[in-house]
Amino acid sequence: MAEKQAKKKEIAEFKNFPEFLAQYQAKKLLPQIFIYVSTDSFEFDLVTETYRAELTSSGEPLEVVVYVAESGDFEKLFSEMFNFSMFSSQKLLIIRSGSDFFKSILTAGKKEMYDSFRRNITNLAEKVFVLLHYDSKDIPAKLSNLFENRFALLKSRNFYADERRPALEGILRTEKIQLEDAARDEFLHRIQPNTGSYIKAVRKLKLMLGKKDFTLADVEEVLFNRAEFNPFQLVDLLFSNSKYEFFREFSKFKPGPESAFVYLSLLTALLNRADEVRKAKILLKRFRDENDTEFFKYLGMSSYSDGRKRFVKGRLRRETRLFTKQALDFLYSLVLDLNIKAKSSAIKDEGNFYITREFDKLFAILSSS
Repeated sequence: MAEKQAKKKEIAEFKNFPEFLAQYQAKKLLPQIFIYVSTDSFEFDLVTETYRAELTSSGEPLEVVVYVAESGDFEKLFSEMFNFSMFSSQKLLIIRSGSDFFKSILTAGKKEMYDSFRRNITNLAEKVFVLLHYDSKDIPAKLSNLFENRFALLKSRNFYADERRPALEGILRTEKIQLEDAARDEFLHRIQPNTGSYIKAVRKLKLMLGKKDFTLADVEEVLFNRAEFNPFQLVDLLFSNSKYEFFREFSKFKPGPESAFVYLSLLTALLNRADEVRKAKILLKRFRDENDTEFFKYLGMSSYSDGRKRFVKGRLRRETRLFTKQALDFLYSLVLDLNIKAKSSAIKDEGNFYITREFDKLFAILSSS
């Protein structure tokens, strides 16, 4: 047990890219082996950029090799890691699609190669650096053991409600920009709550508008383009019972390369909003007006500004009156059915007609309540 605990301590863990960057800038020392665990790749790209910039700035020749889980890549990695290069004093080995890349060595009967890699990892040359994107929600123990637990680890996750505002403020300071209060509230309300999504959205604002101070109108225009189909806007229109505007917004939805992602975003937004209204029905009866702190805590909105809280509570009062049990039951059933159809590809056959017909039924229920 003592040996396992000692090995565990050799893993330097980071919560997000800014934390990694701050430590690197303070120590000017890059971890020799860095593993990024997430189904998203944006933060991994930021880590990769940091390594490239630092190693290039040293002035020494740098060889960069990228692996994408093709046949024979593991054997090539083994050779690159433990053999000297005739042309470069530094190596940066970048492994993408890590779950597929290591699948054979972790699951198949390749014990000899596994043990050989594990024995050699302690002898890795000082100027050989390995970056691995393990595209899953967690890293298997067998992979950790393969690297003898000698690596830095960044495991991406969504922020808890009370972490979202501090995380955004830290990124805004790093990127040297400001959002007005209303813009910040809208950002927190609608952007996926993780480091990669926050940084990506903030940098998009900087790139598109080329300034340091941003208003609510800037955020809505750049991040939630009104000319394109917006699943969050569609959900807002549904929950305000705006039938005409809802179908006008839905008419913007066009099949394309990103339609699957947009469709998934719509289903997620519908489910989250339905859950929010269901919880609010219970909490409004329980707390009434005397305990807003507990009310927003249970809804995961403690980090909202006071103005945003007042707005949200007023909205929820209206929505809980509008969405009766019948309406909520219909919506949950519809979201489940749409999810099944999407996974079975049936939605491609029935097209937008099916969705339009079902939401028309829901608006009829809302109008009769």
